[in-house]
Amino acid sequence: MEEDWEVLRRLVYEFCECFRFDAEGILEREFMKIIPVSHRPYGRLYAY
Repeated sequence: MEEDWEVLRRLVYEFCECFRFDAEGILEREFMKIIPVSHRPYGRLYAY
């Protein structure tokens, strides 16, 4: 999980350098990791 945060921090800071946004303001928000259905073995068993 810490590995994910390191990647996220690096990308947010890079983005903010280009577009002059506040990186700390973005990073203090809540984030959700989205994974493909293939990583959820029971994902296809449920009706939507």
